[in-house]
Amino acid sequence: MTGVSSTSALAPAFAALRLATGGRLYTAEEKATALADFGRLDDAFRQFLAERGAKHVPLAEASSLVSGTVALRLSADAVVDLWHDVDGAKDLANADRAVVASAERVERWYDSLAESLSLDGHMPPDPISADQVGEDRWAAALAADTVPGTEMSAVRVIWTADHLDAARRLQPKLAEAARMAAKSRGAWLT
Repeated sequence: MTGVSSTSALAPAFAALRLATGGRLYTAEEKATALADFGRLDDAFRQFLAERGAKHVPLAEASSLVSGTVALRLSADAVVDLWHDVDGAKDLANADRAVVASAERVERWYDSLAESLSLDGHMPPDPISADQVGEDRWAAALAADTVPGTEMSAVRVIWTADHLDAARRLQPKLAEAARMAAKSRGAWLT
């Protein structure tokens, strides 16, 4: 079940965050790529379930990885929905930058996880902690930025940060499933 980037499940959320901070809009090509990757993941998992014989990756680990991707996709869709009708939230520049910096850190972790799944012998990265993501900086930046008239943007930033934290909290479960899958693959190859 390789060839599907877990990051593509998050691509809409990262694009929405870029838009929220004055960046570019999520392109039709990015959306098509994300949907195609998600379709390939679904097809690969169905094929995995239909195959008879010994599995190279235990079903529990494969299911955890697929369900984690689905959870990421749902979070991404929620973030897109939060920001879809907003022409940037430049009124909360510090908070936006703090959340985008955290999103980039989470995105890099999922890139590393996807790479470890596609390369034999590579172990997944260690999960990142809340301190590494900078949750304390979100709150401080939001408190400094929020003034009357920016409440809706503040709510969007808070919910976006919560979705990013949910993606971060998935990491230990996904990293463990990926480690078990890598060990199973390695045992099968030797």
